[in-house]
Amino acid sequence: MRDDRTEIFSKYEAYNKIGLWALVRSDVRRWGKLSVAIFKLGFHAAFLYRLSHYFYLKKLNLLSRALQLISQIITGAEISNKAVIGPSLIILHPTGVHIGPKIMIGANACICECSAIVTNVEVGEGEPIIGDWLWVSSGGKIMGPIKLGDHVWVGPNSVVLKDVESNMTAFGIPARIMSKEFRRKFFEQK
Repeated sequence: MRDDRTEIFSKYEAYNKIGLWALVRSDVRRWGKLSVAIFKLGFHAAFLYRLSHYFYLKKLNLLSRALQLISQIITGAEISNKAVIGPSLIILHPTGVHIGPKIMIGANACICECSAIVTNVEVGEGEPIIGDWLWVSSGGKIMGPIKLGDHVWVGPNSVVLKDVESNMTAFGIPARIMSKEFRRKFFEQK
């Protein structure tokens, strides 16, 4: 995981500068093709988030909030217009997905149903900063001022409250950090 905060924030600033349609095309490519993406509610949640975030950056706050509300009504996903999410976002079954304001997620994220990426309510400050290739399984929660590296997998119904290095798995309540090798062995035993 990178310790240099200026490098991390410059990456997310670069995501804000990518054009709206380039981001939407990257999301479509992640689904495989447009005909598949069109019929997936997860694509609609990502698309409406992209539009809402675009209008937020253009300081059209009323339109941005309206799109955020429409997305929440249609898809069941509540993704803040202030969140910064890199290209190639895929949301599987968007019902119950909650991504709070000021959350930073890298490229190629996959988020499943009933997942939350939010500020820790008890602490009240600091948001998660997440690297590329995140996978949040069904019911996974990421909370508080923590950092997750690249290629992190959050297990089903896990609650992540501590930093997670790159190429690791977080599993349990509260989440324990395991290597990918452990995850591979765990699933081969079943």
